[in-house]
Amino acid sequence: MSSWIPCHPAKEQNTDGTKTNPNFFGDIFGFFENACASPSRQRLDSTSEPESQSKKRDVVIRSSHQQKPPYSLVDGLSDAELARNFNFFTRDAAMSPRAFNEFLDQLFHELNPNFVPSGEDKDVMISLFDPERSGLVSFSTFTHKMRELMPRVVGNRALIVVDLQNDFVHGSLAVKEGIQVVHAVNQLREKFEIVGMTRDWHPQDHISFADNHPGAQVFSSKRVNLPDGTTGDQVMWPRHCVQYTEGAEFHNELMISNEDFVISKGLDSRVDSYSGFFDNCRSFETRLRAELRARQVSEVFVVGLAYDYCVGFTALDAIDCGFVVYVVEDCTRAVAEESKKRMVESLKQKGVHVIKSNEIPDKIAMNPKFMIEAARDMLQGKKKRINSLVC
Repeated sequence: MSSWIPCHPAKEQNTDGTKTNPNFFGDIFGFFENACASPSRQRLDSTSEPESQSKKRDVVIRSSHQQKPPYSLVDGLSDAELARNFNFFTRDAAMSPRAFNEFLDQLFHELNPNFVPSGEDKDVMISLFDPERSGLVSFSTFTHKMRELMPRVVGNRALIVVDLQNDFVHGSLAVKEGIQVVHAVNQLREKFEIVGMTRDWHPQDHISFADNHPGAQVFSSKRVNLPDGTTGDQVMWPRHCVQYTEGAEFHNELMISNEDFVISKGLDSRVDSYSGFFDNCRSFETRLRAELRARQVSEVFVVGLAYDYCVGFTALDAIDCGFVVYVVEDCTRAVAEESKKRMVESLKQKGVHVIKSNEIPDKIAMNPKFMIEAARDMLQGKKKRINSLVC
């Protein structure tokens, strides 16, 4: 049986002997930031990587052990870290109804001191966090629901532009209507202040190139040995996006700002990397998640080439990394219709929102009414956005 430990922050002692209450909402947001990128789980390594066109260098994250994403929210956090970040003393702590009501009062006050929640408002939140009406809010249920709820009410949004390089637009691995994607992305990016670009950046001896496998046919599949000791099926692609070649450059009509950040992938000759977050055997992580977290991003919109490969797998991994994810369909194209259908099915099953560029929702502001309405939507299983509430 879990012990009932009140969740509100312990009061801190001032130098004059009085007690103060820290910013509780800051504690919550910090907890989820730390839980998603705990230093005890990952080790940051700066590596010597090629300079991008904008003279920016990628930094990579290598996992320090064999566990693979998605990670548990508290995985890798010690009891001391939990206590520091969220004022819980044990992993199995639970909240009594009284403690949870105190938590709601504190949270709503931090969001807006003038907002007074009604009994119905609190009932919505209790129903979300204690769906069985057991009288206890467990730590595991609380973190799971908060992880789902918080991105709806806090955080920035970013556009992830996937692999709009010459070889994919008009070169050796050109996707049909690729130039239309470039133009559509140029229009869409005006709606975003944060834009990240991914690019394939392959060495000459990359495992995905058909001409590195004598007798292999382009677009066939071959069983290959992977660096993590497993084997996997590898598509034999035409040679493409080789480092420092014209084919690897971003298309010259693609709008790029000095504020954009660039993430290279596919640098390891032994394994392919469809996703902008991980390689295909998920033993290597790029800097993409860290760059987004550093900018306090909670929502990502994924566009580029190709829908059924790099765009789709980037979106799937973004879900695993804890983001709210959208794929903008009219800003991407697929290699093949059949693989596109399979990818769309996978995206929807995973919880990725598949939308058009004219369906991009308004950004949800951080206020109590948005939080309550988002909680109500979660209870009802709806995917609508809240656009008109004002505190």
